[in-house]
Amino acid sequence: MRNALTSLTLPMLLMLTACDNDTSSQSTDYSTAIAQLQQSIRQNMATHQVTDLTVALVNDQRGWRAGFGSADTSQ
Repeated sequence: MRNALTSLTLPMLLMLTACDNDTSSQSTDYSTAIAQLQQSIRQNMATHQVTDLTVALVNDQRGWRAGFGSADTSQ
């Protein structure tokens, strides 16, 4: 489980760091990074057989959260 979480966390940090490096505007649009992140999370969950995962990201005053999968393993 630890390796699965590591392989899910690193891509998240890299994508968000890349978006955060854009200092051209005060308000950064994370929609592209979030879409890529959601796809990556689903793929990695399947690869590492992670049944459920909750992610919360906060940048200054803005936040994003999402739940993936199902806690009920029969689904």
